[in-house]
Amino acid sequence: MNEETIRTRHLKYYLQLSEQAELALRGPSQIEWMARLNDERDNIRAALAWADKTNAEAGLYISSGLKRVWENFDLKEGLYYLSNFLQKPESNIYIKARADALYVYGFLLVYMQQFLEARSCINECLDLYRTLGDQQGEIDARLSLGYILFDATKTRELSEQALALAQALGDTWRQANALFHLGGCYNGSKQFTFWEQAISLFRQSGDWHSLADLLVRYGQSVMLNGDIKLAEEKFEEAAQLNHELNDNIIKVNLLYAHGRMALILEKYGQAREYYLESLEVAHELGDDIGALWCQTHLGYIALRESKTAESYATLAKTTQNFHKDQIIIGVIFSLEGMAGLFIALDKYFIATRLVGHADAVRKKIGDVRPHLEQADVNKITAACLTKMGEAAFSDAYDEGQKMTLDEAVALALKEN
Repeated sequence: MNEETIRTRHLKYYLQLSEQAELALRGPSQIEWMARLNDERDNIRAALAWADKTNAEAGLYISSGLKRVWENFDLKEGLYYLSNFLQKPESNIYIKARADALYVYGFLLVYMQQFLEARSCINECLDLYRTLGDQQGEIDARLSLGYILFDATKTRELSEQALALAQALGDTWRQANALFHLGGCYNGSKQFTFWEQAISLFRQSGDWHSLADLLVRYGQSVMLNGDIKLAEEKFEEAAQLNHELNDNIIKVNLLYAHGRMALILEKYGQAREYYLESLEVAHELGDDIGALWCQTHLGYIALRESKTAESYATLAKTTQNFHKDQIIIGVIFSLEGMAGLFIALDKYFIATRLVGHADAVRKKIGDVRPHLEQADVNKITAACLTKMGEAAFSDAYDEGQKMTLDEAVALALKEN
């Protein structure tokens, strides 16, 4: 048997394996499958190398079927293979394979903060899924598109459409995903109603990764609204799940959440340790967006410790990076931190304008501050009112509300 025949059979085997893995990695056997696929990574690379030379369709299917493998081990490796196969002219022939690869490619690009390209990929795959009549693919694409639009109204619409489709298909796992996304569109009791339903369905489907991910999100939400005890319970369950999963994305998010908890409890040294560890794992994985949020909170910690120069340097950098990547809520969160910094520097007029701008943008995009974040902003507002007086404060606040995002960023960065 010659080498070509052996490698072709090898490729066929790993194509079938990836098809099995795609389903298994979102069910109750995902822990065993992830360990198996980790052991098979060199064989998978060999199969993809042969697909690159002989079979673009197989390459598209294998690289898209391993979405959770790339998430857990190496985001950039997944992006490399997906990009390689999608760029091949013949990929346009294989509509289903291309749609699947575009979906995963767009999903992974979010971690790299490449949102414009991610939206382009998801829009294309949504069109292809519609052409194919692939309703499951359409659900996935709608949810992914909603996640990266940063528009609460559109995200809610896409999530509701996805949920209706999933319910019509009787697809438990996709119903859970849609409820997860839909909960993120709301605050308060409505959010938790959707998330409790999603938690129940993830348990039913045995998707421990998604369950752990949602538990971390749930815990952060209740924590930022003042329920530390419930947050600790959610984090603990997520940590127990991840002890078995050994999932790096969940690890990044859990460390980040524990850092936030320590920051709230004013345990600044502990908070820094959590964020630095989360940052390290995020960098190793290639999770640029996770790393950026960790860096932002390190700026907040420096501010709480009265390290104004360090805080300014960090928050100025994260403001610029969020702005460059058009992550509006990231820009606003960094600017709110800088508003607190300007209070420490006795620059109350600038702080007031930044708070006014942040309030206007949050209202526009439908992103309401959780209770504890609002309490921090209220302290900034109270300090400004005390120092400036009501009339001057009102004028500065109104000026901030009228600023563009570019103007607000420029104002914060020039005030070093």
